[in-house]
Amino acid sequence: MKYIQLITVILVSFIFSSESAKAYYFPMDKLIESKIYVYSCKEDPSETQYWKLTYNPTDSTFVTEAFDSRFFRFEFFQEKLTATGFQVEKFVTYIEQDKRGKPGKLVRKPIEKDVYLWKTDTPYMYSSTMIDEDYGEVIFSKTRTFAGKEKVTVNSKVYNALKFTAECKTELVATKENYKYNQITHYAKNIGMVRSEKQFEDRRNVILELSNILTLKEWNALKK
Repeated sequence: MKYIQLITVILVSFIFSSESAKAYYFPMDKLIESKIYVYSCKEDPSETQYWKLTYNPTDSTFVTEAFDSRFFRFEFFQEKLTATGFQVEKFVTYIEQDKRGKPGKLVRKPIEKDVYLWKTDTPYMYSSTMIDEDYGEVIFSKTRTFAGKEKVTVNSKVYNALKFTAECKTELVATKENYKYNQITHYAKNIGMVRSEKQFEDRRNVILELSNILTLKEWNALKK
């Protein structure tokens, strides 16, 4: 029985690998007017995030502005729609206070650019480089692999979702030290990411689940 189930999973994955994952990414036509996706962390509410998503059809750019539970914007991520999926164009991390006690930002220059591709048959990645005042050059990379199609329950809702695994690595070029975590993400058709689980080397897990989608008016009211 286990053998038959394994063969079934392999066949489903193989069949889907020739199809398009496009419909499972965030729905661009619904994001021309910005929407805020609320990703709640039940285990630790301080890990909750708000993603302000905006698509510009004029230049085919897709921007994610990520805010933490205190509404501090900690990341700006701009993607470009291509014939095969989305590629990263800009990647900025914001810091509330640097060593001088002032707000700062780390501009990450893209190297490899594939964020999300329509084809699922082979792994792909994006990576970036930046200069840290203490550590010098720092390279971040994220390699995404399609892991099949499965049902996932998020906040009492059942989704037929695409499952992806990813290895994320930060490397200090000067010392060759690196820090890794694994990630499992689920994408639902016409919604986008509904669940993310990060698994760190210290065995700590952070699970974010889609709990709401807000309009700009609702978002502005929530921040007051």
